[in-house]
Amino acid sequence: MIRNLSNKNLLLLEDSDEFIENVISLFNMFVKETFVAKNISDAMEKLNSEKIDLIISDIHLKNENGLDFIKEVRESNQEIPIVILSGYKDENLLFRAMTLGLTGYLIKPINFKSLVGVLEDCAKKILSQDST
Repeated sequence: MIRNLSNKNLLLLEDSDEFIENVISLFNMFVKETFVAKNISDAMEKLNSEKIDLIISDIHLKNENGLDFIKEVRESNQEIPIVILSGYKDENLLFRAMTLGLTGYLIKPINFKSLVGVLEDCAKKILSQDST
């Protein structure tokens, strides 16, 4: 199922250079291209200028909150699969995030099996959108 993502683009909103360096080649195993944004304004710019098919966003950014970005995306796009990344198992944030129509939630460090499962869910969501 994940092979359905091989022609799709991913937007990664993450402000940790070390994390980006560690996961970019992993994500690129599954998608055509990964666009990286380190803050919300950069992420919105990439979302508006590139063809983005799915989003993975950290919740905790320097001086920003990934949930604010997701809320902004959801104002204009209810369909795009969005996965939240967090270094913490924060139930309050998780409950707030779930009201935003997320496709998945990953805890850092990312477990490969969990990533594959979330990407399969994204692929199914994209496939169902493409067939309508």
